[in-house]
Amino acid sequence: MNRLRTKIQQYFVKENAFLRYDPVSKPWGWIYVLSSLTLAIAALTIFIYRWNTSFVGDTYADEFLFIASFENLLAKGWWVNVANGSSPMFNLLAWPLYLLNNDIILSLRLLSLFSMFGAIAIWSYFFIWLVRPSIYLKITFVLFLTLLGTYRVTYYNGCNDPLFILFVSGAIITMFRGLASKNNQRAIIFFSVSGALMAMALGTRELFVYYVPGFISVGVISLFIRHDRLRQYVMYTVISFFMLTGIIHLPALVSKGTLSFQSKESPSSVLWVERFYLTVQRLNGGIIHDISERATVEQVAEYERIHGEDALPDTNLEAILKTPVLTIKNFFYVFVYAQLPFFRQIGVFYLLLFIGFVYGIYKKQLNFFTLSGIIFFLCYLCCFSITILEHVEFRWLMLFPFLLSTMAVYEFRRVVKQPAVFHCVYNINLIILSLLTIFKVGVW
Repeated sequence: MNRLRTKIQQYFVKENAFLRYDPVSKPWGWIYVLSSLTLAIAALTIFIYRWNTSFVGDTYADEFLFIASFENLLAKGWWVNVANGSSPMFNLLAWPLYLLNNDIILSLRLLSLFSMFGAIAIWSYFFIWLVRPSIYLKITFVLFLTLLGTYRVTYYNGCNDPLFILFVSGAIITMFRGLASKNNQRAIIFFSVSGALMAMALGTRELFVYYVPGFISVGVISLFIRHDRLRQYVMYTVISFFMLTGIIHLPALVSKGTLSFQSKESPSSVLWVERFYLTVQRLNGGIIHDISERATVEQVAEYERIHGEDALPDTNLEAILKTPVLTIKNFFYVFVYAQLPFFRQIGVFYLLLFIGFVYGIYKKQLNFFTLSGIIFFLCYLCCFSITILEHVEFRWLMLFPFLLSTMAVYEFRRVVKQPAVFHCVYNINLIILSLLTIFKVGVW
C-alpha cells in the first residue's frame, strides 16, 4: 500500500493547496471593473426575467405533485405524509414559510429561491477559502456564481431540485474542508456534517444515489494522497448519515420498510421508465426522429398488449440490462449531449479545467482538489448516462456549473505562468457569457 501511495503521490504538486495571489496590478483593473458591471447587469436582467415569467407565473406540471404532497401533509400530518411517500426535507422546510403566508405554491417557490441564494453563498465561500483571491477576482467570481444561480429557471419553481442542490453542495464543500483540515477534531466535525447533509439530500430526492460513487471515489483518492485517518473520518460520516436518514424516513421505515420519496409517476399503471425505454427504442429503430414524439401512455399500453406485459422494463436496472447494445449506444449519446450546456453556462472554463488537468499529469503537478472535482463529476456523469433516458434535462446536472467553474479558475490560475493571459482569458469569458445572457441568446 505504501509503495503504491508513493508512486501515486509523485504525480501531485508538492505545494500548499491554498494559493495566495498578488493583487491585480492597475493596468488590468479596468477589465475586472468591466466584467463586474456586465455580470451584475446580466444577473439582474435574468433575475427579473425569470421572476416575471416563472416565479409569478402559472403552476407547471411537477409543481402540482409537490402541492398535492404538501396538502397531504397539512391534512394528515407529517407521519402519514412521509409514510405515503413524499420529499420529507422539502415539505419540512416549506412548512414554516407556509405558516407565514398561508400560500402553498408561494411557500414552495420561496424555498427554491432561498435555496438558490444559499447555494450561491456557500460556493462563494468555498471559492474564497480555496483560492484566496484578490478583491478583483473575488468580486467578479461571486457575481459569476450569482449569474449561474439566477440563470436556471428551476430555482424559481416550487420543486425539490434547488433544495437538493443546496444539500449536495454543502456535503461536497464540508467534505473538502475535512480533507484539507490538519486538525483531527475539526476534520471529524466536517465529515460528520457532510454525512448529515448527505442524509438531508437523500431525504429531499432519491437522485442522491447517483452522487454516491463520486463521494466514494474522492474518498479512495484521498486515502492514497492525503489522509491516513480517512477510515476514522468515514466512520463518522457513515454514522451521521444513517442516523439522520433513519430519523427523516422513520414513518416509511416503520410502516413499509422503505425510504420515502416523492413519486412522479402518473395515476395510470404505466411507468416513466417504460415510456423512456420505448421512446429510446423507437428512436434507435428509426420509427420516430425527434424526442418530442415521446411514447404516450396509450402507446406503452398497446406495445405491452402486443408483446406482453414483460416486454418493457419496470426499473432502471432492468432497463440497463435488458438490451446491452441499446444501453451502450444511449450511454455515449447522453454522455456527450449532457456536456453541451456547460459550454453555454461556463464557457471556456469548461475546457480550461480539463486542459489544466492534462497539463498537471504531463508535468506531474496534479492538484488534489482539481482531480477530486473532475472525478466526482465524471462518476456522476457516467452513472447518469448509463440510465436509459430519451432526453437530458439540465436541472439534473445543475450542481456542476458551480463545482466545475470553481475548480477551473483555481486550476487555471495555478498553472498559468503569465498573469496577462489569466486576466484576459478569465475576464473575456465572463464578459461574453454576460452579454449572451443580457441579449437572451441561447437560454437553455
